[in-house]
Amino acid sequence: FAEHKALDWGWLTQCFPTPSPKVSELLDQPDPETFYNEKTAYPFLNQNDMRAVSTVSLERAQLIVDRCKKLGVQIITMEDEEYPESLLHIFCPPVVLYVQGSLSCLKDHLAVAAVGSRQAIDYYNSEMGNICYQLAVAGAVIVSGCAVGNDTYAHLGCMAGKGPTIGVLACGSDVNYPVQSKELKKQILNSGGALVTELPPGTKSPRGYFHARNRLIAGLADCLLLGQVPMRSGAIITAEAAVDQGKEIFCIPPCNISEPACMGVAPFIRDGAKIAMSGYDIASM
Repeated sequence: FAEHKALDWGWLTQCFPTPSPKVSELLDQPDPETFYNEKTAYPFLNQNDMRAVSTVSLERAQLIVDRCKKLGVQIITMEDEEYPESLLHIFCPPVVLYVQGSLSCLKDHLAVAAVGSRQAIDYYNSEMGNICYQLAVAGAVIVSGCAVGNDTYAHLGCMAGKGPTIGVLACGSDVNYPVQSKELKKQILNSGGALVTELPPGTKSPRGYFHARNRLIAGLADCLLLGQVPMRSGAIITAEAAVDQGKEIFCIPPCNISEPACMGVAPFIRDGAKIAMSGYDIASM
């Protein structure tokens, strides 16, 4: 990657929390290098913001660049061709992505985000794996969050179908979280997929960050497949982000309409989400 770009954009991300609407507003101003040199006090920046801008050094960003080199992590900025165009249109688009593997599989292929419960029952895990297998055979890419439960079966189903899958992490590339997914992440990379995060190496999942991370899972995909979804879950946050982004929602048929642990999909079905009986229902969209 172009190190000077990575340095300037990386510096900008270190000045504000992740994600920050203020960074999005800064994108309408001069490029990060110019902002670093001039440190213009725009009206939307308060005193604390300007204090951070004045105290965060390029050396801090250089440490991140050096760490990425050592880990084999690619730094992709908004200026790079590899940056997924779909992310440019979401809330608080990440200005920097840290990527292991390649995101090239997103080009000219249907990308399906697949999410669900960590405590999913066998029915949902099985159906999630089968549908993602069928989608992979049909040439689709599966995007999920590397969590246990439905996420894991989505990734495994895709890889069984010889398709590339993308894991969107809620931590830095070198942080072993969740611990149960260590081998899964290795498999994803070995099968030609990718692991991506907007958090620099060494970053543990910030408090409350999962909801923000889920906007990336939805943002990288063309549509979303919901597995087991309790009435309150992160999968609902992902689905709401997908709706906000104008993405189509598909749902694995609920196995028990009297069980709250299965019926988080109900509002989406009422609002027009489609039932996915097989991968064909999605691949033929």
